[in-house]
Amino acid sequence: MAWNAGVLVEEVTTLGPGLASVVCPEALSLMPLPGLFTALSFLMLLTLDIASAFSLVEPAIATILDRKLGAKRTRVAAWVCLAAFALGLLYTTRAGLYFWTTH
Repeated sequence: MAWNAGVLVEEVTTLGPGLASVVCPEALSLMPLPGLFTALSFLMLLTLDIASAFSLVEPAIATILDRKLGAKRTRVAAWVCLAAFALGLLYTTRAGLYFWTTH
């Protein structure tokens, strides 16, 4: 990509959301069979996100279940996921990028 643009590599790559949403798709479009590699990249990111969601939610559910012995797992899981969804909505607003990059 840097060679095609005639700039240094440091000027092409970025950190943060620009890497996954700008640089990676551009790099994938320059590869042979770009559709295949784009689909594989999407599936990789999807499975990575799902695995990350499980690793974030399960400890919270286990902690609540350990504290409240009579709680049902499905209800606790629903409330934890609902709370995480509500917090995640913050990142869909204009303030989301600010919170992601500065905090």
